[in-house]
Amino acid sequence: MSAGLGVAWAQPNSEAHVYSPYEEQTIARVLARHGVTVDATPEGKLIEDVAVEVLDVIEDRDPLPEALNAFHCTTRQHAIRRELLFKEGQPFERALSDETERNLRSLRQQSLVVVLPLKGSAPDRVRVLVLGKDIWSLRLNTAYRITGRGIEALFVEPSEENLFGMRRSILSTFAYDPVTLSFGVRYIEPRLADSRILFSGAVNAIVNHETGKTEGSFGSFDYGVPIYSTRQKWAWGGSVAWREATTRRFSGTDLAVFNGDPETDPTNTCPNAARCIPVRYKSDVIAGTLGVTRSFPGKRVQLVQLGLSADRRVYNPGDLGAYDADVAQRFLEQRVPTSVTRNGAFARYQNYENRYAKLQEVESLGLQENFRLGFEGHARIYPILTAFGSTQTLLGYSSALSYTRELGDGLVRVLGAAGVEVPPAHDAIVNATVQGGLRLVTPRLGVGRLVADSTFTLRPYNGLNVTSSLGGDGRLRGYLSGFILGENVFAANLEFRTRSVQLWTFQMGGALFYDVGDAFDSSSDFRLKQGAGMGVRLGFPQLDRTVMRIDLGFPLTRGLPRSGWLDGLVITFDQAFDMPAVGSAAVVR
Repeated sequence: MSAGLGVAWAQPNSEAHVYSPYEEQTIARVLARHGVTVDATPEGKLIEDVAVEVLDVIEDRDPLPEALNAFHCTTRQHAIRRELLFKEGQPFERALSDETERNLRSLRQQSLVVVLPLKGSAPDRVRVLVLGKDIWSLRLNTAYRITGRGIEALFVEPSEENLFGMRRSILSTFAYDPVTLSFGVRYIEPRLADSRILFSGAVNAIVNHETGKTEGSFGSFDYGVPIYSTRQKWAWGGSVAWREATTRRFSGTDLAVFNGDPETDPTNTCPNAARCIPVRYKSDVIAGTLGVTRSFPGKRVQLVQLGLSADRRVYNPGDLGAYDADVAQRFLEQRVPTSVTRNGAFARYQNYENRYAKLQEVESLGLQENFRLGFEGHARIYPILTAFGSTQTLLGYSSALSYTRELGDGLVRVLGAAGVEVPPAHDAIVNATVQGGLRLVTPRLGVGRLVADSTFTLRPYNGLNVTSSLGGDGRLRGYLSGFILGENVFAANLEFRTRSVQLWTFQMGGALFYDVGDAFDSSSDFRLKQGAGMGVRLGFPQLDRTVMRIDLGFPLTRGLPRSGWLDGLVITFDQAFDMPAVGSAAVVR
């Protein structure tokens, strides 16, 4: 960062503090307004004062009238102060300052977050300014996936996400897919009675918009104290969620089918209707957990969690008498999940390095991002017992490991996970899964950077009959969403993402991409599909840290269903593929 702003500092074993042009501009304006200077060597100095400044959603540099701020609940200083991990009278620690930044950036209500150590009244003293920028609190949150065939999914959530300026959220929800509508309410209390207890609850109804009949409901409740600091020692919590609905798989806006003759009918024209079954079934799921976590802080943070879990899943495909018996049997075996009840205890261990990189323009535009470095490992063991009402007694083991390192202002992350479930005699494997992933973010190369990502999930034993899909939105652009379905999946993506350009205070960037992948039941079915295209990324710090994405993809593999070039158009939010991570002893995407 430019030394002229007075906001660069160097400290051994600390994170690099380099800001985007938008963040630099914001910092420079605040320093000039208050007539203060950043202390370049703050470590260990006594904090004599902590100030909090929350920037309005619309500032005088934005191309919108500042009067619009009257329709927004500005975050109260107290709501920011209660998240700080330092206070007046303590020595300044870069580690706590950095962790405070990370915590505040994770809050929905803040986009830009910077903690600045300022020169104090004496050489051994420092003042701290916590600078945050609100996003709009009265929101019409939307998430959608629009393609050339129409609206594949739409989510609308009118909400007030900063009730009374204290980060409380009250939301009404509305979701659309090609067959159903769901609507309901949700409430989030992040700090119940100003404590560290989080409470949230949601309830929704599902209505078939073709018949007008109610199909089911879903919802969740959570209560507990989450991990909020690497120096925290105890956390606890409980949750319960349910979903009673008809599950449908879509290919674009059409209901996907299980094709009994894929070799002779590769494009699913289904000349014999009795050998093509729509992929839908009734789902009745309820699950809950209760656990306590002990954290052991240090340069390597260790967490041990013990708890109880209950999970009941019932799947019913209905009457399949109208279809050929052999196709119906294969449909049940390959596409309908197995009904099970799984109750028992669990123990989980996590270990990670308390070390982070600060990068720009990896997942967002114009805002600083944090990525954990070094090794991270998870391990979990969970007995499932018929004595507790389970379908069968099993012993489950799972583990995951990742390693991340910086590459200049880029990074590389490699990770893998495996899990197995066996009966007490260990004479047969019921379920087994192997996962892996690789993410390479190159240093910025002139006008942009390359992002390469690959992932696979293999299920050599699939007693639960779990499937994965590809196509459309992210992993294999240019094809109908969810068209490719199978027990196993492999995908790889290569994107060139340009540097963002600032238009007023908005950010805009471009992307070129090449995707390959396939979902398959066995190795003999594996056939790589290819797609390529271009896209636009938009960032609005007044609204969110998430990018808006517009992609136009084209298939490079012949012989798959396609009606026109607009099939590959996708308008939605978030990057096409998430930064991979390990969590709960699995690869998380």
